[in-house]
Amino acid sequence: MKYANLFKIEYESDDFRLIRKLNLINLFFIIEILIFSTFTFINFFKLHDYTIATFDFVSAIVFVAAFLDLRFNKSFNRSKWITTVSLVGFLILFAQTNQNDSFGLIWTVIAPVVIITLHGHNEGLKLSVIYALLLLTSALIGVGEWQHGDWNYVSFTRLSIGLIVVVIVAYLGERSIDKFQQSLHELSVTDYLTRLYNRRKIDELLLLEIKNSKRYHTPLSVIILDIDFFKQINDQYGHLVGDKVLIELAQFLRKEIRDTDYIGRWGGEEFIIINPHTSEKDAFMFAQRLRLHIEMHSFETVKNLTCSFGVCEYSQTNNTMYKIISCADSALYKAKELGRNGVFSFQVD
Repeated sequence: MKYANLFKIEYESDDFRLIRKLNLINLFFIIEILIFSTFTFINFFKLHDYTIATFDFVSAIVFVAAFLDLRFNKSFNRSKWITTVSLVGFLILFAQTNQNDSFGLIWTVIAPVVIITLHGHNEGLKLSVIYALLLLTSALIGVGEWQHGDWNYVSFTRLSIGLIVVVIVAYLGERSIDKFQQSLHELSVTDYLTRLYNRRKIDELLLLEIKNSKRYHTPLSVIILDIDFFKQINDQYGHLVGDKVLIELAQFLRKEIRDTDYIGRWGGEEFIIINPHTSEKDAFMFAQRLRLHIEMHSFETVKNLTCSFGVCEYSQTNNTMYKIISCADSALYKAKELGRNGVFSFQVD
């Protein structure tokens, strides 16, 4: 974690929602430290209320510890709950002690904004409803009892409506942000034409599966396939039809692979399949079934279509992403040299 300044955290993540939440928590901790430090000084040296001064001092120390924990341990979940519990507790206590003095209750409506931002729109909505029930119960009990200002059922209704509006607006806003982030994420990991994983995502997944294979001593295989004579399709029918062929084949392959497999567009008319927990022999047989299914399938655009396949397994020789991809790619070209519409593996063949 790097620090640009005291008020902002630079976190190595593509999720801007997480960065936003971290910076909000960071700012909250800093504000609480300043507030409790100030009141410690005032209560100790000016008002000589040593009990309250001690409470303020301990609170300041707690928030300093929370601030440092967030900075050095990246403890987002812990910091999130410290922020939520302390904010809710403070505002409920504030409502009880300040009551309706100088419109002080207006500050209590900020809690749902913070809660929904930190916990997301679904969990945040539930927590905000709980907070609203606690606050409104306290406010309802105070009707006719609170002596500060004019607090009656009309005032209570206004507070209720204001709180409900804030909760709804915060919920809808956070839900929109979550959907936008999800759309951005999908765009960043999928191929724009076929909607399969792109090379960036495939690289990420393959690196992860290589680590898992190495750690748990499980087999891992990679299949690269290429459409035979794809240039002829483009030349004869045009590139728009060629794009439709790629889309059709991508949809077909997505249905044919197993739930545990990953598939992506490797480039041009090439596709790649990652087979976790699969030996080269099993991957070879799987590729043969795919080849036959493609050969027998009637595509909407060009009817008949064949593909060539190259298969390789992660091993002591092919022990990096580059080597296993290079091995599968070489096997693919060997399959093409042997006449296309075939599957080749250096180990199985």
